[in-house]
Amino acid sequence: MKKYNTSPAARNREAALLELQQLSFSLVDLNLYLDTHPHDTEALAYYNKARAERESQERAKDILICSFGLNGMPEMSLEDLAIKHCITRERVRQIRESSIRLLKSHIPSLLASNL
Repeated sequence: MKKYNTSPAARNREAALLELQQLSFSLVDLNLYLDTHPHDTEALAYYNKARAERESQERAKDILICSFGLNGMPEMSLEDLAIKHCITRERVRQIRESSIRLLKSHIPSLLASNL
């Protein structure tokens, strides 16, 4: 049995956080929750982590697309990508290599699902 704090407000907060963590949510939904619960530091931390993760994924996607000139984009050098994303050339290279390894690890399952 889950132990709750004694106050109803604390129980409501815990229930709302649990619901947010279990549901598939958008950052907009979580932002709306934070508008009505501005002092909920745990939800704010969860929001910041989710936003940072999404931004990181978008940056990795853009680096892969621009590195190889995919989707009609011009091919960009490490230097150009570093300037675009305000990071070092070495960090661009690390993100690109990590993304390629991740894609390669998914190839067998993608091939199996298309058979």
